[in-house]
Amino acid sequence: MKKQLLLSAALISATFAFSQTSLVKRQNVAPLNMADKISEKFAVEPTQTSAVAKPAVTKPETPIIDPVITQEQQASSQALPPSVINWKVLCGTANCYGQIVSNTRPLQYNPDLKAISYVHRASATYTASPGVIPTSTTGTQLVEVSLNGGTNWDSTAIWANSTNWGRYPQGAIYSAIGNTNIANAYIFGSGPCTNAGSVWGGSWYASKKLAVAGSTLYNNVPDAAPNAQQFISATGTPIAPGTTQHGWPRYGASSTSDGIVRSLGLISNDLNSLASVRGFAVVKGSYTGGVFTWSLDSLIPNTIVTSATVNVLSSDAQMAWSQDGKTGYVVMIGATAGATLKNKGYQPIIYKTANSGGSWAQITGLDFNAVSSLSIVPYHLAAINTNTAVEAPYFTEFDIAVDSYNKLHIGALIISENTGHNDSLNYISQFTMSINVGDKYLWGHTPSNRPYLYDFIGDGTSAWQVKVIDSLATEDPGSATGSSGYAVNPWDNTGPSSAKINCGPRLQLGR
Repeated sequence: MKKQLLLSAALISATFAFSQTSLVKRQNVAPLNMADKISEKFAVEPTQTSAVAKPAVTKPETPIIDPVITQEQQASSQALPPSVINWKVLCGTANCYGQIVSNTRPLQYNPDLKAISYVHRASATYTASPGVIPTSTTGTQLVEVSLNGGTNWDSTAIWANSTNWGRYPQGAIYSAIGNTNIANAYIFGSGPCTNAGSVWGGSWYASKKLAVAGSTLYNNVPDAAPNAQQFISATGTPIAPGTTQHGWPRYGASSTSDGIVRSLGLISNDLNSLASVRGFAVVKGSYTGGVFTWSLDSLIPNTIVTSATVNVLSSDAQMAWSQDGKTGYVVMIGATAGATLKNKGYQPIIYKTANSGGSWAQITGLDFNAVSSLSIVPYHLAAINTNTAVEAPYFTEFDIAVDSYNKLHIGALIISENTGHNDSLNYISQFTMSINVGDKYLWGHTPSNRPYLYDFIGDGTSAWQVKVIDSLATEDPGSATGSSGYAVNPWDNTGPSSAKINCGPRLQLGR
């Protein structure tokens, strides 16, 4: 029986009918530079933090709803299932900063071992052995493992370094082909490193043998074997001979049934400032003699280039594989060279392999200029200010998965590009509402102007299809002083400039 793809974003699937004659598009009031919003995902947080969620906010927030029930809302209500969903906490971390990026994959399930793994940063009170200096304590990386669906857990340390502090962890369980015994498995993890809390100096890669719950291998001692803990400098020797420098391997961690683990990182002219991302690195780990040997493939798209010779390419990307490890996709967000009209914006640039990464090719992407099922997407957006006849999608939060037919699914939220100028494609439109006066929103939150969740389906060989799944009720609040939603952001203000924690909607897909 074919396994169905499930969108896991705390949303209920629904079918909508949109009237093509009743839409009144809202005009944007002020553009927003998305570079400012994205930069929050690369911030160096306080060395020690005690940020917690407040039980109440200083200003009541009015729900974003319409005063009358629309046909759209009525259709959505009728489509809801009759049952009640009971949520259960699986696991957690004492340090939330490592989990604020939606594209990381810290929580994974290995179907061959029936094991759940969760890679996260240590708390300020955790003591690794051998010990590290106090300021680097929260740079220690741990993994928790459950063999009974999250009822019981055991933890083990995989990275500890006094100089290179681990950040933004992700990882998965490696299992050899045909293995079903956790005692023969390993965990791997990866992420960027900060040096003394101010400079992003490179990347960390770590691995460690696992065992049955309660084993002495679950301890606070990272594996000391050569190459079990590897620091890859952003300016020194690359991860493999003949490859380019890469950094920030905090995207798309995977472990497939062919015995291969992978991570996705950035390729940039400056891996510390990330002002000029050029492409992405597919980092492949092969198990050899108790540790992993790493190799790298570079995916460099041909994009629009600004007058400052900067590629129109976001630092957000994602990677997903079929369970057998043969079919894989990398989706990056940017504007391809030669893109025009509705296709000129931060949109998916898609690479595919059908031979386990032996070769990669860019495939035909989404065409919003053509009349197709994709036409519903720009229909819900505001026009750019340089051409009122053009609405160009800007892909923001997104995730991907590969279904049982090896087709790619891109689950995404989409906002409105503000202009068609090459130098300003990172600017998006904003809107105001009658509530929370003074704040600006990325959507109008009126019928047909909502944060719709789309599922794009295809493999580059035929026309892409899209399904409208549901819409979000609100938006993530700002984290910087004076930003929209800052006053109702429930997190305490800690660290420099009274910054709060940035928490997006974190869309995630699973097979």
